[in-house]
Amino acid sequence: LGLRNRRMVVGLGPVLLLGLLPFLGGQRFAVFSAPMIGIGLGWAVDALAKKIPAGRWHFVWVSVMCAFLVSPAISAVARRTDWPIMTPQAIHGMEQVAPLLPENSVVWSWWDNGYHLMYYTGRATIEDGGCFRVPAFNAFPLCVSDERLAANYMSFYASRGEERVEWAYKKYGSELIHQLLAAGPREGVKVLADFGHKPARETIDFFFPPENERRPVFLFLDHIYLHTGYWWFWYGSKWSESQDQHPVFKVFYSIREAEGQLTGNPDFTINLATGVMQFEGQSHRLNRVLARRPENVKAYEYSGGSGLVFEYDTKKNFGLLCSSPVADSMFSRLFFFDRGRYDHFELILSNTPHVQCWRVQPDLP
Repeated sequence: LGLRNRRMVVGLGPVLLLGLLPFLGGQRFAVFSAPMIGIGLGWAVDALAKKIPAGRWHFVWVSVMCAFLVSPAISAVARRTDWPIMTPQAIHGMEQVAPLLPENSVVWSWWDNGYHLMYYTGRATIEDGGCFRVPAFNAFPLCVSDERLAANYMSFYASRGEERVEWAYKKYGSELIHQLLAAGPREGVKVLADFGHKPARETIDFFFPPENERRPVFLFLDHIYLHTGYWWFWYGSKWSESQDQHPVFKVFYSIREAEGQLTGNPDFTINLATGVMQFEGQSHRLNRVLARRPENVKAYEYSGGSGLVFEYDTKKNFGLLCSSPVADSMFSRLFFFDRGRYDHFELILSNTPHVQCWRVQPDLP
C-alpha cells in the first residue's frame, strides 16, 4: 500500500505508529495493531480481487482468497488460551479481606491488582493500571531485607502522598531517607544530625506520621508477584541495597527429597552433596540450599557457586530458585517462608501460595 500510494501512508501514519506499539511496549497494546492489520488485509484482498476476471465465479474466488488470508490468524487464536490474570483464589482473598480493612486504609499491592482491589474492597490502593508512574517506589519495601525500613517506608508514602515524598527525596536524598526510616524515630534524630540536618520535631513527624495523620496500610500479596518477579524486583532494587539487575526468580512445586536429591515441578534435580542443579537442560552451581522443615531449618552451603539460592519448605511443598538478594528480601520472608515473629507485619489473611494480606505496623514518632 505504501509503495502504491505514498500520500495515503502519510495520512495513515498515526495508525501505523500505534500498530507498532505491541512490538515496543508489550501485549497490552495489541489492540492498537488491529486497524493496521485490518487496513492491510483489506487492501490486499481488494488488490487481488481486481485481478480476478468478473463473472459468476468472481465472488467464490474472492471468498476463498479471504479465507486463505485470515485462516492463519484464526488458527493461531484457536490454539492459544489466555486465562484471566486474576485467579478465583485472588478474588476470593480480596472479598475476604474487605471487612477487615478500616475505611481510611490504603492497600499496598502491585499495580495489576489496583482496580480489582478498589472494586472488591472499596479501599484506596497505592497504584493501578492508570497510575503507573514510578514502579520502583511500590516494589522497594519488598526488596529490602530490613522489616522496619519496609514498614516505615510504606506508612510514610501512603500517609504523605506521592508529591510530598518526591519533594523529600529531592531535598534529603535516598540515602538519608532510607537510613532514617530504618533507624526509627528515636535513632533517626542521630541520622539527621550525621547528615548535617537539624533534628527538628517536625522533620521526625514528617517521616513518621503521628497517629492522627497516619493512614493504615495493608500489604496484599498474591500469585501475580510470582510471575512478575523478574520485573518488580529489578524496579525495587534500584532503590534498595540489592544490585541493579534483573534477578533470578523461579517458583517450583511438589518438592520431593529422596536419596540425597531434590526433584519437583517444573522438572529439575538438585544434588544436595554437590549443590549442582539440573534445570531446562542446563547445570547451575548453587551457593546455598535451605530446607525449611517443621522441626528445624537445615542449610547446605557450597563454594564456587553462581550466586543462586534454592530455598524450599517441606510443609508448604514449594521452593524458590533465586538470586541472593531475593532470598533475603522481605517478599521472600513474608510470602514464601515463615521466619519467626515479625514486629512490623501482622498476618491477617493467608492462603499461600495464592494470596496473603499483612497489616503494616510502623513506628510511632
